[in-house]
This record gives sequence, C-alpha cells and structure tokens, in this order.
Amino acid sequence: MDKKSLLRVIYAKYNELDSVKKHVKDETTIAVINGKQETLDDIQKLLESSYISD
Repeated sequence: MDKKSLLRVIYAKYNELDSVKKHVKDETTIAVINGKQETLDDIQKLLESSYISD
C-alpha cells in the first residue's frame, strides 16, 4: 500500500470515529475516541513527513 492510500484510510477512519462521537454521550467513550483520533493524527503527520518516503 502506498502513502496516498494509507492517508485515505487514515482520513476515513478519523471521519468514522468523528461520526460515532456525535452519537455517544458517555465521557469515557468520547475520551477513548479522542485518543484514537490523536493517534491517527500522529500517524498522518509521520506519513506526511520526510521520514517515510513513497
């Protein structure tokens, strides 16, 4: 899988989690979702950085 495809998967998963978060009322669950989204952000930044080439 190339970098562009991986970024698409990350964007899709982030948006999926964002949609789920809109329907959840439990603060603990929302915190877990936020943590997962932060991890996806970190992976995205890593992929977009010069450390990983195509």
